[in-house]
Amino acid sequence: MNKESLLIEKAKTGDQAAFKALIEPFVQKLLNIGYYIVKNREDAWDILQDTFVLLWRNIKKLDSSYPIYPYLKKMYVNQCFKHLKKQKDQNNLSLDYEYNEETQLQIKDNAFDPEELLQNKEIRSKIKEIMDKMPSHYSSTLWLRIGEGMSYKEISDLLGINIGTVKSRINMARKLLISELSTYMGGE
Repeated sequence: MNKESLLIEKAKTGDQAAFKALIEPFVQKLLNIGYYIVKNREDAWDILQDTFVLLWRNIKKLDSSYPIYPYLKKMYVNQCFKHLKKQKDQNNLSLDYEYNEETQLQIKDNAFDPEELLQNKEIRSKIKEIMDKMPSHYSSTLWLRIGEGMSYKEISDLLGINIGTVKSRINMARKLLISELSTYMGGE
């Protein structure tokens, strides 16, 4: 039995220290995901705490033979989207937007690649500012792809949307990002 499995088993008996040790390695990673979904650090933190309470209440149902992070991430992302649904004015575009290959072209801008620009602190700050202004379904999907390194399939499964929608959201987010960065950097 690995360390994580032991911690889950201890947490099932009510060991709060084991539960804390179990979730601590994932806090920052989850907060980053949540921030890009809800666009507010305090809300992301509150939702994460609520998710941990939910996990604690359901810890006895957890199978310790499986890694906890995928389960916890899915749980947290779902909670973030529930939060957004409560704030109806957040999204003025449909979350059910369908990807249409004929109208959505993948455009490669050779001037700069957003992933490479993350190396530059000033640009990182500008990227963060731009992503904060984007509709959350675009920025969160792009973050899961670039920041978390998830595949389209993993994002599709996590968000419960089809792969075409994932591709469309990432494409649109990249276009928005590149457009804003071009303007910022004095490009056309």
